[in-house]
Amino acid sequence: MPTIILSYRRDDTGAIAGRIFDRLVGHYGADQVFMDIDSIPFGLDFREHIEETLKRCDVLLAIVGAHWAAPNETGSFRINEENDWVRIEVEAALAKKIPVIPVLIDDAELPAPTSLPEGLRGLAFRQAAPVNSGRDFHPHMDRLIKATDRLITVQSASEAKPEAPAQAKPEKKPRIAARPSRDADVADKRPKSAKTGASSAASAEKSSSAPRLGQRLWRLAVLPEGRLPRGTFAMAAVASFIVLLALVIGITALAALNENYNGTPKGALFLLVPWNWAMIALGGKRLHDLGWTAWLIAIPALVGAALPYMGLAPDAISTIVVNSLGVLACLLPLAFLKGTDGPNRYGPDPLAGRSPAP
Repeated sequence: MPTIILSYRRDDTGAIAGRIFDRLVGHYGADQVFMDIDSIPFGLDFREHIEETLKRCDVLLAIVGAHWAAPNETGSFRINEENDWVRIEVEAALAKKIPVIPVLIDDAELPAPTSLPEGLRGLAFRQAAPVNSGRDFHPHMDRLIKATDRLITVQSASEAKPEAPAQAKPEKKPRIAARPSRDADVADKRPKSAKTGASSAASAEKSSSAPRLGQRLWRLAVLPEGRLPRGTFAMAAVASFIVLLALVIGITALAALNENYNGTPKGALFLLVPWNWAMIALGGKRLHDLGWTAWLIAIPALVGAALPYMGLAPDAISTIVVNSLGVLACLLPLAFLKGTDGPNRYGPDPLAGRSPAP
């Protein structure tokens, strides 16, 4: 029976790791899925304990959350520390050639290879499996379990292949001798049901691309944590301003159809609340990329909020325009400043391992 081990950080993905564990136990059985392998008696060398545990491991799932490689309270990156549990577990599995599947929680991303220790860089090139904690959790887990089953099947077939005796004479069967390895046979000659399952998984992934895009936009415009390169920041800021103006124009046009219309509806002012928050989130991430604290975003936010009260905005629509233009004028200079190279205390370099922004 296959043995599956979960590697995760309790303070990052403890809750979702428990849900993943329950689904795997329901499929493989309670004796075949393990987590918390770092729970060992006092006095033992935890490195030897992990090495011994991995001897009976068929697949290791590396659960990666938003703070998997984030700095700890001292500002140093735990993943680069030699005594970090997660680093030891994953490095040991990669060194033993154990299949490792990165499981990305809620659109988390693996750091670039250059940001990882040398023994972990191979993880960045492994095909990752997305698992979201919301309504897509069970469909994502179904795909992960199917992928794990196929991986275990291929591995078992490879290990079961008998080795020819040293003195045995080769059989005179050119066609059999010229065939590819058994691993290739397993991969290329899968049963029809397996191929159908793969096609279904691909269709499911394509159908879930729209929700994933929405989640990425939500994280971009709502969460002020992490880092944002200047090119992405500039495009997002300008695009959000255009969307704001389009909404204001649309609301004003609809209000004009009302017989009692007497000017721009004051209800449009509520659009400034989500827009200003989006600017705070974008600007905070941009400041993080420069190595500065996100609290500096309070300066343009206060300037934009104060401008309409300086006699520059006699009605609702001019209030929105003056506020948004004031905030943009304070924030757009950040788009011309180059971010810090490599990781800083706010996270890994968002451009590491990618082509530079135009």
